[in-house]
Amino acid sequence: MQEHGTNSSTIETNHLSEWILSAGVAVLYLTAAWAYTRADLALNLGASQLSIANAVLLALLSLAPFKAWPRHLTAMTGAYLLGTIALIDDGFSGPAIYLVASVLQVAPAAYYLRRYIIGKYEIDSLHGMLWIIAAGAALGPLLGTATILASSVLQANMGTSLGWVIARDWWLTAASSSILIAPTILVLKFRFNELVALRHRPRAYEALALLLTSTAAEVIIFSTPSSESFTISLPYLLLPFLIWGATRFPLPAVAAGMLLLGSLATLHTGMGLGPFVRLEEATGQSLQNLQVFLITAAVTGLVISCALTDQRRIGRDLVQVTDEAVRAAKAKDQFLASMSHELRTPLNSIIGFSEFMRVGAAGKIGEARFNEYLEDINRSAKYLLGLIEQVLDITRLGEAQ
Repeated sequence: MQEHGTNSSTIETNHLSEWILSAGVAVLYLTAAWAYTRADLALNLGASQLSIANAVLLALLSLAPFKAWPRHLTAMTGAYLLGTIALIDDGFSGPAIYLVASVLQVAPAAYYLRRYIIGKYEIDSLHGMLWIIAAGAALGPLLGTATILASSVLQANMGTSLGWVIARDWWLTAASSSILIAPTILVLKFRFNELVALRHRPRAYEALALLLTSTAAEVIIFSTPSSESFTISLPYLLLPFLIWGATRFPLPAVAAGMLLLGSLATLHTGMGLGPFVRLEEATGQSLQNLQVFLITAAVTGLVISCALTDQRRIGRDLVQVTDEAVRAAKAKDQFLASMSHELRTPLNSIIGFSEFMRVGAAGKIGEARFNEYLEDINRSAKYLLGLIEQVLDITRLGEAQ
């Protein structure tokens, strides 16, 4: 009875800790949506306020066991409904469809990552990262975008063209946020020790120099007030910094750097600064230009870093295979040396003594059949010695070739 009571209390404690974790998911989801809204980065598109929160939820669900999903989704729904009035001042029909679109966007992508990617591929491999990018940029936003498009078209005061605009903005916002945030969380979860170990390496000063120079370049490019003379190609001058980081540092450092770059670029654009804010364009176009840049930068940094990581991993595997081949060759040489000494020496002794006894040098043998036995022993030993010599000759011939 006492053991049963102990097990019951343990189960209750586990349930409590799981619900606390779900509450943490809700708080994190609501905080992300609130922060994005308070930064005034929606640019007249209320749906985009949920992009960061959905990207965080995508990563958390990908890491959580399936049995915890109902609690996490319930907590997310509650947090969303509690923040409806504060986050989106658009009546209930808008927030309701955004909630449905968010669930349809996050759940299928997280299910695919959890079931087929996480744990089956290295998180820093090119194959695994490409599937993570595809899930965050295509599989997830596809159903969410379709839901937003259908809802927009069905509303009496919206036409098909406006519905396509809203759906396009939803997809771009969801894709850019998912590519920036979800891989960063997943990489830091599985490879955080590589980021911590970076401070003990000689390249720590190089990492600090890269961080300072890239941040300074971003501030110079994006902190300038908008002007018609600015071109939207200026931010792409930051890509060499990403390539520098991807070729020199592990994936966690690259992902963290990209997240910092994306956050600063989004913050400045939301403040009306930088080359993406053009005086003659609508605010939605500024957001679209920013999102295209973020997607391009994130994919460039992640793909290059993972490709180089795969190359280094293949190099380590080749070194390991080479070492194993060298050890196998040494073992073969030792075996041949042992065969040459440990087998031929006793066989020569058997042959010699059988010959010695057969000719009667040690005295006559009483029965004739014993001579026949000695003849068999001598013949068999010579035959076995000949086989061993052939094996050794073939082995030496193979080594010579």
